[in-house]
Amino acid sequence: MRSKSLTTALATATGILAVVVAVAVTVVVLDRDDAPVASPATATTVVTHTPTTVTSTAPAQVPTIETPVIQTPVIETPTGSFVTEGGECYPSEVRSFGTDGAGRSLVCASMGSAAPPRWVQHADDDGSVHNVGDSCDDSVDSVAQDPSGLAILCSNGAWQSGP
Repeated sequence: MRSKSLTTALATATGILAVVVAVAVTVVVLDRDDAPVASPATATTVVTHTPTTVTSTAPAQVPTIETPVIQTPVIETPTGSFVTEGGECYPSEVRSFGTDGAGRSLVCASMGSAAPPRWVQHADDDGSVHNVGDSCDDSVDSVAQDPSGLAILCSNGAWQSGP
């Protein structure tokens, strides 16, 4: 009789131990925050002993990973300088006409390789268009535009790139 009660006690203890292990495995599976991302799954633990069967089913937890937002800095490229007499202008603006805040017509002139180009006053421009190299009259002509709209000067009887 004593061996039967010992066997029953051992069977009961084994059953309880199996349930505790099943619960512990389920908790560990559900509590894994650092687990790699996997497709959703179901964890199933089946523990049997005679005559009791314990089944535990719990959905596996899939951790979510937030995608970082990467912002690309926007670098604005200037399209033109501020037209003011004596103010710097961009090398790409050399020989271009501009009008300052007072309404004066200025031209972006190269100051040589040692200094940046600057906005300067120019002689009267009658708005005529000529080709570089065409003849002009120094006593009458002074400033005009080439076909692309850039400033040209009358010097030594011919239209020259400039200023």
